Amino acid sequence: MKPNTGKARKILKIWGDLATSIEGLPIEILKCSSKELEGVKGTIISETGNMIKVRTLKKDVSIQKKGNVFKIQLSDGSNYIINGNVLSGLPEARIKKRMLSW
Repeated sequence: MKPNTGKARKILKIWGDLATSIEGLPIEILKCSSKELEGVKGTIISETGNMIKVRTLKKDVSIQKKGNVFKIQLSDGSNYIINGNVLSGLPEARIKKRMLSW
């Protein structure tokens, strides 16, 4: 993919938003090894290299990043379905990762 194409620029922008901290963003858990967490919606309140902590209306839940699928709403209001494997690692390490081809 050539970096000067419109699609490539859009993907780079999305990756830039996700490579930085995702705390404070709305999230929905679409696929999870723990079936009772599927469909849970809330706000990301913290993250570690392997876990995301989500504040829901009822309680705070922690979920592993790897192996799960999330819908995250970026600050511009756009929603993206993200494989948790892409989010693994701390934001400061994630920003150094090479963008994967989506």
